[in-house]
Amino acid sequence: MVIWITRLLGVGLVAALLAGCGGSPAPTASVACPIAAGRAIEGLPHLGLPCLARPARTVTVSATRGRPEVINLWASWCGPCRRELPLLEQAHRTVGDRVLFLGVDVRDSRSRALAFLGDHGVSYPQVYDEAGAVARALRFAGVPDTVVVDAGGHVVYRHAGELDRATLEAALAKLGLDVRL
Repeated sequence: MVIWITRLLGVGLVAALLAGCGGSPAPTASVACPIAAGRAIEGLPHLGLPCLARPARTVTVSATRGRPEVINLWASWCGPCRRELPLLEQAHRTVGDRVLFLGVDVRDSRSRALAFLGDHGVSYPQVYDEAGAVARALRFAGVPDTVVVDAGGHVVYRHAGELDRATLEAALAKLGLDVRL
């Protein structure tokens, strides 16, 4: 149980490090993948993850910033992922900078993923995990999978499968946010 929680904790750290990876930038937008200074977390997988839109920008996951996070593993070929992504974007726009949203595109075609994000106006950070290394390291069963991490780096909610409005609102409530989507 402790190993499982420690592995889940690592997911939240991915988000903190990749806050500059935009979902579907305009052609002139500059999207960075800064490595945030922060405290190291025990059990964190040391995996390099490229920004989906800027694959030359690879980040080694190893620190956290101390901001609540919603991390969603998804793929453009996944029907439930396609249905829940607009809801995640709506939540991201509603809560603004109070919570860092991160998409982890798993075992997907980069071009299809970028086209999908662009078609749906997704603006929160996205990273690319072509081989599914993050999912494997964190023992996720499949996509979609969503984890909510509080500012202290503790997993406060996990949902395997498609999110609906009530489920996402309940997850955000675990962060002390009373959000109606």
